[in-house]
Amino acid sequence: MDDFGPAVPIRLDGDLDRPLYRIFPLWHFEDMLRVKRLVLVSPNLWEDPREDIPASIMMQRPDHKQKGLNGYLHPARCQCWSFEGKSDSLLRAYSRVTIDPLHRRNSEPRNEGVMVRTTPRKLSTALSEWAGRVAWGKFYLGRVEYLEEEDACQKVVNNLANQGPVEIGRGENRAQ
Repeated sequence: MDDFGPAVPIRLDGDLDRPLYRIFPLWHFEDMLRVKRLVLVSPNLWEDPREDIPASIMMQRPDHKQKGLNGYLHPARCQCWSFEGKSDSLLRAYSRVTIDPLHRRNSEPRNEGVMVRTTPRKLSTALSEWAGRVAWGKFYLGRVEYLEEEDACQKVVNNLANQGPVEIGRGENRAQ
């Protein structure tokens, strides 16, 4: 499997022009505008450790020693968007507001959220332009499948058994 090349949509059905939303901390959004670059972050830096379950999977080698699957995983940088424009949970996750009791203003404006709207088509176009400029550039755009933690871990283990650690760590398999 070639790990380089154009985008491969994953479970991206429906209208490519349907609005997508993301909330950015104000300072991060201003910085992105200033440098004209969309910032993607490694999921291991996110607050939720379940965002990258394959990175926490341990395998047993034939000599009964353990080895982490994370050693086989190609680097990934991600960003989450939502079709839900009015999501209180997204606002709470990506926007921090602490009201100063004396001045009745946000005492942490740098963490206040800014909602951005785009579409899967526009996002895909922007990422395709980036992927075309770098030799190793490839991206995947798709819906997240929410599962109970045990079911999600089992899905990774099943994929690992079917594909092996090298294949599961590559491109589309890594995104899945």
